[in-house]
Amino acid sequence: MYNVESDTNDYLGNFNATNNGLTFAAGKIGNACIGNGSSRYAAIPVDTHRFKGSFTISFWIYLNSISGAIYPISVYTTSGVQNGFRIGVNVQRALTFSAY
Repeated sequence: MYNVESDTNDYLGNFNATNNGLTFAAGKIGNACIGNGSSRYAAIPVDTHRFKGSFTISFWIYLNSISGAIYPISVYTTSGVQNGFRIGVNVQRALTFSAY
């Protein structure tokens, strides 16, 4: 569970993410992280996406501008077989979901 108030730690303590250049600022509710979807992001450990049942993903996104597709939530591995999912916004600003 990540609330990204001031860091990328899992507040349950199990799967802290690695902060790769994200910064934090006032958000809609509390703080928010600021990234660009390519070189500034949080890397979540691979083991976190081995879901055994139902799950929920909830997030707010605010786009200053968009020049290509971005994937603010992307959890997958490409070792051997591609496995995981990603949620993004395409250039028409439509929300997309891909499962692998």
